Amino acid sequence: MIPGSKGRNAVHACMIRHLNFGSAKHEEAAIYAVNQRIPNVCRIVGVAKQRNNPWASVGDKIPFAPNIIVFYQDSEENVMIKLVATDIDGTLLDEGTDRLNPELFDIVRDLKEKGIIFAAASGRQYASIRRLFDPVAHDMIFIAENGAYVVCRDVDMLEVMMDRTKAAELVQEIRRMKGCEVAVAAKDAMYIERADTGLYDLLVNGYHNQVKVVEDVLKEDIPMIKVSIYCRDGVDGISQGVKTRWEGTFRTMLAGRIWIDFADYSADKGKAIQSIQKSLLIDRSETMAFGDNGNDLGMLANAEESYAIGNAREEVKKAAKHIADTSRNDGVLKVLRKLVKTDGN
Repeated sequence: MIPGSKGRNAVHACMIRHLNFGSAKHEEAAIYAVNQRIPNVCRIVGVAKQRNNPWASVGDKIPFAPNIIVFYQDSEENVMIKLVATDIDGTLLDEGTDRLNPELFDIVRDLKEKGIIFAAASGRQYASIRRLFDPVAHDMIFIAENGAYVVCRDVDMLEVMMDRTKAAELVQEIRRMKGCEVAVAAKDAMYIERADTGLYDLLVNGYHNQVKVVEDVLKEDIPMIKVSIYCRDGVDGISQGVKTRWEGTFRTMLAGRIWIDFADYSADKGKAIQSIQKSLLIDRSETMAFGDNGNDLGMLANAEESYAIGNAREEVKKAAKHIADTSRNDGVLKVLRKLVKTDGN
């Protein structure tokens, strides 16, 4: 029996201990893993490679359970950090830009080889983040829409919807705000009501989002996971009033200079990190995170090794355990280079 299980149909965190290929444990191990909430995102611990099994490595499929993919495999090294999560805009990238330092892809691969999972977190939609990380998209986890949507290898790990009636009230209020526009996010696209403004150009050409222009977002059958206020001249003048008005209804997050995001209270980068930690049996003490803005605070709070970027807001710097260099100076990369060289310790 798999350690910690209570029977063939027990549902537990996605981990298999000491899987011995060629033994009678095959069937039970397969059932154990298939019954997991995320059946093809498994952490394999203590894998015994018998008969030179070529598939017993990260990213490969298990032949007797083809729906399972080995995502995480503990190494024999004493790796202290097992999950690295970082914000994108303002942390890895200057806001509105879309070109990552190519060295980051090598770092992600190196982390995976050492049994360290890399997750990219953003208020952006999944398609936009995935395009940024295309060379390593199969080697990482995506936390999109400020934690409302989490994806690994095209499998939905988490999806949190907004209350539609209350979201409709918010949309109507945003429409009345001078100089601001509304954007509604579903997991497949961002919905806006005008194509003749800077918002459309920013979403399509800046963030490379999938965008759908509709006459009225409230007349569309959109499964809303996020509603955003976009103000070209900045949101500082309205942010406090908006927060006071809506913080009892939705999680309200400043997302850079020109965005305010709204989502269900259970949707948050920190909650997304907790979900990943729970699914893959990773402790807060084994987690490292990077951020620059208010919507990163939950993520930083769930990581023992928390870093604010040099250009971060002051409240983020106060909340973080460490201060890294700025996004322009590749502050995240500088820390991850050291992590890779020190084997995660």
